[in-house]
Amino acid sequence: MAQGHLHLLELLRQNEILGHLTISTLQTVETCESIMDTERRRWGVRPVNRKRNIFGHFCHFYRELRHFDDELFFKFYRMSYEEFSFILSKIGPSLQKFSHRESISPEQRLVICLRYLASGDSISTLHAMFRIGESTARKIIKEVCKALQAILGPCFLKTPQRESEWRNIAIDFQSKTKFPNVIGCIDGKHIEIFAPPNSGTKFWNYKRTYSIVLLAVCDANYSFIYTHAGSFGSESDGGIFQSCSLSKALETNSLNLPSPKPINEEFNRAVPHVLLGDEAFPKKKYLMTPYSGRYLENDKYLYNLEFSRCRRLIENTFGIYTTRWRIFHHKIHCFPEHVDEIVGATLILHNYLSSVSRQYLGLGSRDWQDEDHLTRWEPLPERFSFGARNAIEEASLIRDYIKDYIAHIN
Repeated sequence: MAQGHLHLLELLRQNEILGHLTISTLQTVETCESIMDTERRRWGVRPVNRKRNIFGHFCHFYRELRHFDDELFFKFYRMSYEEFSFILSKIGPSLQKFSHRESISPEQRLVICLRYLASGDSISTLHAMFRIGESTARKIIKEVCKALQAILGPCFLKTPQRESEWRNIAIDFQSKTKFPNVIGCIDGKHIEIFAPPNSGTKFWNYKRTYSIVLLAVCDANYSFIYTHAGSFGSESDGGIFQSCSLSKALETNSLNLPSPKPINEEFNRAVPHVLLGDEAFPKKKYLMTPYSGRYLENDKYLYNLEFSRCRRLIENTFGIYTTRWRIFHHKIHCFPEHVDEIVGATLILHNYLSSVSRQYLGLGSRDWQDEDHLTRWEPLPERFSFGARNAIEEASLIRDYIKDYIAHIN
């Protein structure tokens, strides 16, 4: 009996020693982790980022390009230094930050954002290149995009409101195509994104990717005159159009469009000014679509041919836009609301640069068809009362009348 008690006491003593060892080991690990956390907190700025002003992209490479290589500067930031300076002069004051530590200058903030939009590089690549924190890079991009929209948006991305502006657009279209009374070409473009959390299939599109939709109208000079971004990828172009502000404004005739006018002396019935859209859009008296079907009569075929020649302006505009801002060549890893900000900022930059820079539009970026139906590359640009009927019947009559005119001149 005594031996049993002694054995039990020995086991208890050993367990007590092991318990002390375990507690001591845990305390040692916790102490080490605490020391490491203190070290990390003591950094404030990661050591490699402290050399930002010596080896960072902005202070090392950007400044060299700015002074010595205009061509490479354009390739990296999609604009000349003069155009960059103009943008900086407008939004720079809103990007200025004040801190007890050395803050990142507005110039560097703009460079970071432009490089992100122009290259499509990941945030991880950018924060290493510019030697800034990853969260700082994200914040800078959002702030610059918002500043571009708030300050430059009202100047460079606005829908015409005066009759004279619409009339000038129609004149530009007719000088480049045979299609009369056109005030814009409309189409939708899918902007690919990663699937947002808990979004189900709302952003899943017919191309079997996740996206938001950019609905846009362009003029004859490859500038956007109306945009609507952020619709779910699962929605159709026609459905988005019918619910957007442009459709409501056209229905209520609140855009001050020019009055219907005859095409010429021979075709002297008054024809309204119209948008051109593909088969995805509804047929309206203010929105022309092509004739459907594969085997068409000659006059309808000629109409569709001229329609296609004119409507390819929106395809070329999207092509220039996505070629210059290569962030759209990849899935964008942001929440949809942040993607909307990125899209808005790049649309403004596109309109500004296409209006002032021949280099931005680029040679060989736009195509057209000649009289022999051969595709050519376009050179750089130099800067109806039909009675009481329902809307579809009236739109069909307008289309038929334009079709007759096109068949006549061909």
